[in-house]
Amino acid sequence: MITGKTLTGHEAVELHTAAGLIGRQVVVNAGISATGAVPQVGVVVAQDNCFIDVENPNTALYVEVELVDDWMLYEVFNDEHFVLLDEVAA
Repeated sequence: MITGKTLTGHEAVELHTAAGLIGRQVVVNAGISATGAVPQVGVVVAQDNCFIDVENPNTALYVEVELVDDWMLYEVFNDEHFVLLDEVAA
Protein backbone atom coordinates (compact mmCIF):
# COMPACT_ATOMS: atom_id res chain seq x y z
CA MET A 1 0.00 0.00 0.00
CA ILE A 2 1.23 3.50 -0.78
CA THR A 3 0.81 6.19 1.86
CA GLY A 4 1.72 9.85 1.79
CA LYS A 5 2.70 12.55 4.22
CA THR A 6 2.17 16.23 3.45
CA LEU A 7 5.24 18.32 4.28
CA THR A 8 6.81 21.59 3.29
CA GLY A 9 10.16 21.50 1.53
CA HIS A 10 11.88 22.75 4.67
CA GLU A 11 10.20 20.15 6.90
CA ALA A 12 11.16 17.33 4.51
CA VAL A 13 14.82 18.34 4.46
CA GLU A 14 14.88 18.66 8.26
CA LEU A 15 13.31 15.21 8.76
CA HIS A 16 15.12 13.23 6.05
CA THR A 17 18.08 15.40 4.91
CA ALA A 18 18.45 16.43 1.28
CA ALA A 19 20.57 13.35 0.51
CA GLY A 20 18.02 11.08 2.21
CA LEU A 21 15.25 12.35 -0.07
CA ILE A 22 17.03 11.54 -3.35
CA GLY A 23 15.17 8.83 -5.24
CA ARG A 24 11.99 9.16 -3.14
CA GLN A 25 8.66 9.51 -4.96
CA VAL A 26 6.62 12.63 -4.29
CA VAL A 27 3.46 14.34 -5.54
CA VAL A 28 3.87 17.98 -6.57
CA ASN A 29 1.56 20.47 -8.31
CA ALA A 30 3.72 20.66 -11.43
CA GLY A 31 1.03 20.50 -14.09
CA ILE A 32 -1.31 23.29 -15.12
CA SER A 33 -4.77 22.97 -16.61
CA ALA A 34 -7.67 25.33 -17.24
CA THR A 35 -9.01 24.49 -13.78
CA GLY A 36 -5.72 25.03 -11.92
CA ALA A 37 -2.75 23.04 -10.68
CA VAL A 38 -2.53 19.35 -11.52
CA PRO A 39 -0.76 16.96 -9.13
CA GLN A 40 2.10 15.00 -10.71
CA VAL A 41 4.13 12.10 -9.33
CA GLY A 42 7.86 12.64 -9.58
CA VAL A 43 11.20 11.58 -8.10
CA VAL A 44 13.52 13.74 -5.99
CA VAL A 45 16.84 14.17 -7.82
CA ALA A 46 20.30 15.23 -6.70
CA GLN A 47 20.92 18.89 -7.43
CA ASP A 48 24.49 18.11 -8.47
CA ASN A 49 23.19 15.93 -11.33
CA CYS A 50 20.92 18.65 -12.75
CA PHE A 51 21.53 21.54 -15.09
CA ILE A 52 19.99 24.51 -13.27
CA ASP A 53 20.03 27.95 -14.91
CA VAL A 54 19.67 29.97 -11.71
CA GLU A 55 19.85 28.54 -8.21
CA ASN A 56 17.19 29.91 -5.88
CA PRO A 57 18.09 30.03 -2.16
CA ASN A 58 14.42 29.31 -1.32
CA THR A 59 14.48 25.95 -3.15
CA ALA A 60 14.47 22.96 -0.82
CA LEU A 61 14.68 20.18 -3.42
CA TYR A 62 14.27 19.33 -7.09
CA VAL A 63 11.80 16.83 -8.48
CA GLU A 64 11.85 15.27 -11.94
CA VAL A 65 8.32 14.89 -13.38
CA GLU A 66 7.07 13.60 -16.72
CA LEU A 67 4.79 16.00 -18.57
CA VAL A 68 3.25 14.86 -21.86
CA ASP A 69 6.24 13.17 -23.55
CA ASP A 70 9.11 15.02 -21.89
CA TRP A 71 10.75 15.31 -18.46
CA MET A 72 10.82 18.52 -16.47
CA LEU A 73 12.68 19.64 -13.35
CA TYR A 74 10.33 21.09 -10.73
CA GLU A 75 11.55 23.17 -7.77
CA VAL A 76 9.94 22.59 -4.37
CA PHE A 77 10.40 25.72 -2.28
CA ASN A 78 11.04 25.78 1.47
CA ASP A 79 7.46 26.84 2.30
CA GLU A 80 5.71 24.83 -0.44
CA HIS A 81 3.62 21.80 0.47
CA PHE A 82 4.02 18.49 -1.33
CA VAL A 83 3.30 14.84 -0.54
CA LEU A 84 6.16 12.47 0.28
CA LEU A 85 5.12 8.96 -0.75
CA ASP A 86 6.04 5.81 1.11
CA GLU A 87 5.32 2.17 0.35
CA VAL A 88 4.31 0.06 3.33
CA ALA A 89 3.20 -3.55 3.63
CA ALA A 90 -0.58 -3.88 3.49
